[in-house]
Amino acid sequence: MSKDQSGLLGWFGKRKEGVVGDGLRAMSLSVRDCVTELGLALRAMGEEDSSAAKKAIERLFKCEHEADAQEDELCNQISIGELGAQEREDLMHFIRKTDKIANWSKEAAIGVSLVDELGMKVPKGIWDMLAQSVSDLESEVRGLANSIEMMGSEGSDIMECVRGIREMERTLDRAYYEMTKTIFRADIDPKAVIMLLRIVDAIEMAADTCKACSDTVAILHYAKRV
Repeated sequence: MSKDQSGLLGWFGKRKEGVVGDGLRAMSLSVRDCVTELGLALRAMGEEDSSAAKKAIERLFKCEHEADAQEDELCNQISIGELGAQEREDLMHFIRKTDKIANWSKEAAIGVSLVDELGMKVPKGIWDMLAQSVSDLESEVRGLANSIEMMGSEGSDIMECVRGIREMERTLDRAYYEMTKTIFRADIDPKAVIMLLRIVDAIEMAADTCKACSDTVAILHYAKRV
């Protein structure tokens, strides 16, 4: 992080209604939509509704593509602004980290799609566990979107969002252990075990990335207050 963090946050606050502010909010919503569609796909798999799962995954892929395009446009806009080199790098890094949540959601969706297409049998209880974790991830990402909305503003509400994100990430950490244990204990095809662990790992990585994004928000916020 640059030494002049307050300058970066102040710069962002002045541009909340401009291209960068609007673009970052739009990207955070696209990222959230990726997580929402992943949850819908998992719940559909638990109900053995392959058609609904496929449609949710198709929508997720579109949302992830939108998030990538928004990331590229944001980086282009930042590159032509008046920010210093280090501040520009800091903001671009934050944007790219945020986009990685969508990327990890896509990775999980690919695993779900492969389980479905290859006809692997998975107990409903495991799908339900995965869906619950993604529901928690969605809450975490919603908190990040709210904190992004508040960036550049005064008040302590932004830190309430950050604390909520951190708590939800700890919940997902605990769930990661339980899901992994349940998958290994299940009497299922070894290939399904591999794919399910891939899904669990992707969900965990998305949660960790979201928490890392919230840490950046907190650093920016506290630097402004000092």
